[in-house]
Amino acid sequence: HAQPDDIERIAANCDAFEMEAKAKDASFDRLLELDLEFHHAIAVATHGGLLPRLVDELATVLIESRRGMFTMRGRARWSAEDHRAIVDAIAQGQPEEAAAAMTSHMDRVISVVATIGSEAAEQEEAD
Repeated sequence: HAQPDDIERIAANCDAFEMEAKAKDASFDRLLELDLEFHHAIAVATHGGLLPRLVDELATVLIESRRGMFTMRGRARWSAEDHRAIVDAIAQGQPEEAAAAMTSHMDRVISVVATIGSEAAEQEEAD
């Protein structure tokens, strides 16, 4: 279970992500950095030795997909809402709700990544 300092770190990251997502001049690089930190902090909070390393490795592989997601209109705000639902469930000590919120977030991310991939393939065919 997440410890108080874990929850504090995750919540602070979520607050920073929300602020950046709402900014008129939001930095996609900053959003990406905060997103990576968010997922890493959650993995660390599980206190499962290997999970943070796996999350970091996966993040490295998916960095371009993530960058593409944040350039899509509204995507950063969706992520902020998803992150908040995850944080709230963790902070309330509701692991099932946190898992459901994370699953919903990942389903949405997978859908967006698939859309980005399809659009890129269509563009290549058109060129």
